[in-house]
Amino acid sequence: MKKRDRLFFSRKLSIVLVGAFLILASSPVSWAAVWKKTNKYGPASRSGHAMAFDIANKVALVHGGSPSSGGELYDLWKWDGSKWTEITGYPRPGDRSDHAMAYDANRKKTVFFGGWKSGWGNPYKDDTWEWNGVAWKEIEKTGPSGREKHAMVYDSKRKRVVLFGGYDGNKRLNDTWAYTAGGWKKLVESGPPGLLRHAMAYDAKRNRIVLFGGYSNSGYNGDTWLWNGTKWTKSAAKGPSARTGAFMCYDAKNGVVLLFGGEYGGWPSYKYCKDTWIWNGSKWTELKISGPSSRSDHRMVYDPAAGKIILFGGDDPKSWSALNDSWTFTYK
Repeated sequence: MKKRDRLFFSRKLSIVLVGAFLILASSPVSWAAVWKKTNKYGPASRSGHAMAFDIANKVALVHGGSPSSGGELYDLWKWDGSKWTEITGYPRPGDRSDHAMAYDANRKKTVFFGGWKSGWGNPYKDDTWEWNGVAWKEIEKTGPSGREKHAMVYDSKRKRVVLFGGYDGNKRLNDTWAYTAGGWKKLVESGPPGLLRHAMAYDAKRNRIVLFGGYSNSGYNGDTWLWNGTKWTKSAAKGPSARTGAFMCYDAKNGVVLLFGGEYGGWPSYKYCKDTWIWNGSKWTELKISGPSSRSDHRMVYDPAAGKIILFGGDDPKSWSALNDSWTFTYK
């Protein structure tokens, strides 16, 4: 090859390589987002359970939920990254489903509130419990009314657990509460409409609570709301379709909120979702990746040491039964 030809070829190759780099740099990063099934089993199949990540003890916690056979469960399990182990002992919260838990990183305690318990008496519970990594303790404090299908997250900037919405047997609620060592405090009763089975996560990078979806008096909701610690603001961003029973979790390593699954439609033709979305503080982006099967009423938590999101269980539309599979999600 002549020198002139080699120079031309070298310049042409450089242009091609630079062009390829620019194309890759501008492409979506979904190729680096991966769901992986753990193939590790422990808790029985369930949906509507509560889940939190105990940072001090480096374990994910799963409590209660509804099994395929009906009724509610009261067991507590931990996932240490390699295996599931049941935690036994008394006292502890009773049978429960559609309750909520959130880990208070400041006090190093997991906070538990409310839920549904069938049987005698009022099925909509208003009890508050704390798990310190060793034992449960019921907290005798007044707070939100008894309810199920609410959402609860920990606000690390303001060092408090925040609860929104739910259903009390009469109406869908739109009250916002905060919980600290001093007990419960009602903040506002405005913003989003009364909702149940909505998804909520705390975006630590932007110090905002993100709320999406749920079921209101008007039907399935597809709005995104942001809480700044004082008031709710509705976002104009478009994203996932209107649904209920989805779940969200904040990925601290990448500063994004992940949403997976959910359902919409009516009996007997409910439509279950298996799409994965991320929220970056201003817009939603769907990740075109494969992962868990279609489901609703599953739960997810973030493991900060591993940099992974953990998903467990949910309601399976194919068999009309609950699930007991575990998945991890990694986003780079």
